[in-house]
Amino acid sequence: MSRDETIWHCMGVKRKTLMQAIQTGARTLPDIQTATRACTGHQCRTRNPNGTCCSADILRILAEESRRRGEGPSGGAF
Repeated sequence: MSRDETIWHCMGVKRKTLMQAIQTGARTLPDIQTATRACTGHQCRTRNPNGTCCSADILRILAEESRRRGEGPSGGAF
């Protein structure tokens, strides 16, 4: 998956934006929402080609990054 690929279609958020938020301390879905506006558009069915909310994708990426850093789940992120 390209870092420039838009994966949160409601607000036009790219994967690289999410990764930057994680690198600067975002660890939970609310952190990501505040930092990027991902998962705040409420237009998933019309804008996302999958017709689903992006929250599951965000949580999956947060979990992957947490494992990669050797951190456990915290703050309700998972």
